[in-house]
Amino acid sequence: MSALAIIAIVLGAVVIAAAVALFSTRAGIRAEARAEDTVWLRDQRLRAYLILLAAAHEVAQPEKEHTLEDNRAAWEAVDAVEVLGPPDVARAARDLYEAAAEIMRYAVTKGMGELDKDKVVAMADAYQRQRRQFVEQTRATLT
Repeated sequence: MSALAIIAIVLGAVVIAAAVALFSTRAGIRAEARAEDTVWLRDQRLRAYLILLAAAHEVAQPEKEHTLEDNRAAWEAVDAVEVLGPPDVARAARDLYEAAAEIMRYAVTKGMGELDKDKVVAMADAYQRQRRQFVEQTRATLT
């Protein structure tokens, strides 16, 4: 074999090794970026879910003097969940908000002295069911 053929083989091997190294590095960078994106999304979802749970809790208090800000905070939390979460979690978020808002609407329209305790208990039970369903739906998106 001539020296020129040996040089060509060596250069070919070097080019192939460089291409493999470049491909491996790019694949590793893409995999790392995907993992970072997954962690970021999980963190953002957790934050949005916890904010919604806290805001819905504030709205669901029949004895509280409700403000427009309470309702706005809860609705903005639902919006965040709808943007970040999958459709089933977004539906559960809306259902949770509606159950909490029903309590708020009832308390605001009736006034504190006129609340029917049985009706409040029934609405609170419905709210707790929606809260449990929301929490169950969210767990799958955080693993």
